[in-house]
Amino acid sequence: MKPAPDNQVRKLMEELSKHGAVGLAAIKAGMDRKTARNYIVAATLPSQMRALRDWRTREDPFTEHREEVEALRRDTQALGCQDGRRSNPPTKHLDRF
Repeated sequence: MKPAPDNQVRKLMEELSKHGAVGLAAIKAGMDRKTARNYIVAATLPSQMRALRDWRTREDPFTEHREEVEALRRDTQALGCQDGRRSNPPTKHLDRF
């Protein structure tokens, strides 16, 4: 599930300060009472709660063949694009590396 947008949590905090009741503030902000309680306890906006991932989720499959992959990418880029699309779509996954 996606976290609640910042503006929804701001609305929750505003309604909580007006009424003091978590349930009522949650209803007016448009979220579940339990979810509202989590944001109230955390006392931060959802965008500030996200942790940045700085690790790789798997080993690089091209480690052994890095030079070949780089040469393939250079050759593919030299071909250019046709009508705004790549002329060689099977190599598009190499752009991530």
